[in-house]
Formats: sequence, C-alpha cells, structure tokens
Amino acid sequence: GSAVNISKPKIRLPRFKPSSRPAGRASLQSPSPAVDVVVLTSLIAVSLGSAWRIYETAWFVLPVASGIAAGAVIAGLAITRSWTPLKLVIVTALTYVVLGVPVAAPRSLVPPDSLGTRLVQVVLAPVASWKELLSLELPLGTYEAVLAPVFLLALVCSVGAFSLAWRSGTAWRMAVPVGAFPVFFGIVFGPRFIERVSVGPLDVSPGWLLGIAVLLLGFGWLAWRPIAVRRTSVTAAVGLLGDQVSGRLVAMKAFRAS
Repeated sequence: GSAVNISKPKIRLPRFKPSSRPAGRASLQSPSPAVDVVVLTSLIAVSLGSAWRIYETAWFVLPVASGIAAGAVIAGLAITRSWTPLKLVIVTALTYVVLGVPVAAPRSLVPPDSLGTRLVQVVLAPVASWKELLSLELPLGTYEAVLAPVFLLALVCSVGAFSLAWRSGTAWRMAVPVGAFPVFFGIVFGPRFIERVSVGPLDVSPGWLLGIAVLLLGFGWLAWRPIAVRRTSVTAAVGLLGDQVSGRLVAMKAFRAS
C-alpha cells in the first residue's frame, strides 16, 4: 500500500507589533519630553531675564511664566493632535488676546472700566509698544500694556521652541536659537549702563552671566539629546529582542508538546 505521510503541524511564530495610536494622533518625538520642558523653559526664562532692567517689577514674572507655560501646552497639543500650521497660529493668537490683559496689563482689572482700553492696547502692542519702549524713561514698571511684548515673546518663542524640539527630523536643533532669541530684546531695549555684580574676586556685568547661562543651557541640551536618543534606541532594541526570544521559546515548547 502507499505510505502515509504524517507531517507535524506548523507552528506560526507570534508577531510582536508596537502598540498603535488612535487615528489622527501623534507622539512627541523626544527621548524625554520632561527634560525638554525643564531645559527649554529655563532657556527662555533666562533669555527674557535680560529685559528685567526694562521693567524692574515683580509683575514681570507673570507674563514670562504664563507665556512659556501656555506655549508648551499649545505646542504639545499641536503635535499630538496633528494641527495644521494655520490652526497653530490661530490658537496662539487667540491665547495671546485672551490672556493678554490679565497677564500683560494686570492692573487694568481694577478698576474694570479700563479693561476695554487695555484690551485694545494689548492687541496693538506687537506694533505700538516698541515705540513706548524706546521713548519712555526706564524702568517702565506696569505702565499701561508695556508688559505685552514680554508675554508675546514668551508665548511665541515657547510655541516655536517646543514645536521644533518635539518633531521628528533634525529641526529640533533650531529650538535653541528660537528659545534664546528673547535675549536680544533686553539688549536692544534695555538700559545702556548696568551696574556690575561681584562674583568672587571679579566684577562682571549681569548680561555676561545671563549669556553664559544661555550658552550652557543651549549647548548642554544639544549635547545631551543625541546621547539620550541613542540610549532610548538601544533600550527599545533590547526590549524587542527579548520579546522575539520569548516568542520563539513559547513556539518551541508548543512544537515539542505537539
């Protein structure tokens, strides 16, 4: 009679695929978004610190902190929800208008009858406030809406820096010059003569200290990021290899048991 060919059943090895995200959602392309937030926030804040002598008021901290925080949130939402560039610009502009009065002209909230005037001043600040910065005597304090340019710079530079830092490709390097750009605001509109401060045996200008801090933050982050990317890639590769080995062991046990 004819020989009966008995073949063992084929065992299909399991395939391990990365978890998929919902349609229309993307992820932040960074080895550590938390580190990006800390470093870029510090970079923008230190850069804007060059404008402290223009205002010399505690209210200066409010537009700086609010602008950086709002910009980081907007940039994160724009990437994870795949916003178009036009939508990103519109949301940024609306954020500036909505938060501009309480952040850049806080004293206008009391009395409330000046709220409308300050709103118009905040909206026109990107064009009109520069003239006041050049013509008025320093420090400006909270006069009218002179803090609006600070809030605008913090917001726009934050949106730009975080948007670049969290996107794929090589554009992330441009986050440093974008985040450091506000330092020129203090140089152009700040006082010409600033008292020196003593650092040990040396008397140095605060501007030099701010410049050194900006360089350390910027170049430190540029040096850290490629290293962190390589470490993340190696960790992911090791994890994937471990999954594949585990899958093969399971398949071999099932094959032997059959």
